[in-house]
Amino acid sequence: MKKILLAFIISQLFTLSAISLSLGVDLMSFDSFYFKNLSLKGAASLRVNDSIRLVLTASYHKSKDIDNQLQAFDIGLSAAYNIPSCYGLYIKATLLNPVFLTGYDAPTSEPLFLTSLAVGYEFTFPFFSLDLSLGLLDAFKASEGAYQILRSALKQYSEYRFSVLTSVRFDFRKKE
Repeated sequence: MKKILLAFIISQLFTLSAISLSLGVDLMSFDSFYFKNLSLKGAASLRVNDSIRLVLTASYHKSKDIDNQLQAFDIGLSAAYNIPSCYGLYIKATLLNPVFLTGYDAPTSEPLFLTSLAVGYEFTFPFFSLDLSLGLLDAFKASEGAYQILRSALKQYSEYRFSVLTSVRFDFRKKE
């Protein structure tokens, strides 16, 4: 059922009359090159109207520990609501977020499903945007077991996440 829902949502993304498309990378990922665990994150954002944005994220996490051969692939679909009177302030909630664990030390072969809630501020410029957000992973405690499995396997999965997403923006609106 979840696969059917995901296929339906992705197919609907291509039929919407969008205002803009943004493609970006999380700058907070680059500090992981110097630490014990590698964590990379990218995102594609489709602005449907002035208030609603659909965000598709993809992440890769790997433990650099010799004793722990584990990798995680994270794909998420979120909806962000821009508060109209607050300019760039928004609230974002996860619609679907499966995490796939691979490697010799993977505790499970089934995907883990997580929830998250975030608040952030988006600075928009003519051709790019800067998105600062603070997120709470497993905000609704609906997937407590999945989060505990993930947290014990990969230490970089903290409950709170700060993100600095830098994106190139393509506007589809006609200039008047």
